[in-house]
Amino acid sequence: MLYRFLDFEVDSEQYAITRQSCPVRIEPRVFDLIIYLIRERRRMVTRQEILEQLWRHQTVSLSVLTRAVCLARKALNSSNSIRTVHARGYQWVTPVTVLGVQAEYFPDTGPQG
Repeated sequence: MLYRFLDFEVDSEQYAITRQSCPVRIEPRVFDLIIYLIRERRRMVTRQEILEQLWRHQTVSLSVLTRAVCLARKALNSSNSIRTVHARGYQWVTPVTVLGVQAEYFPDTGPQG
C-alpha cells in the first residue's frame, strides 16, 4: 500500500518512506511501527498490542517502544502525527490518503490466442 500524508509517502510494499521525493532513513522496526499506527489510525492502539504485534515473541521493555515512537516522530519531523494517550498507548492522528497497491508494469504482449 502507498500512504500519503503531509509531504510524506510511505510505501509498505517497498519498505520506503520519502519526504518531497527524498528518501528518509529509518530503522526497520520504526518503519513497522509507523505502518502499524497508520493502518490502525481509526483507534488508539495500546502499548501492549504494539509490543505483541511488532516484537512478537521477544521480551522487551516499554522503553524500547518509547524509543521507537521517538525515532518515528523524529523521522517524520513532527511530534504531531503520533498522539500519546497517557499510560495507555498511541494513535495516528494526521490525515492519510491511501493510494493503494503500486501497479506493476506489464508490457503489451499482443493478442492472446
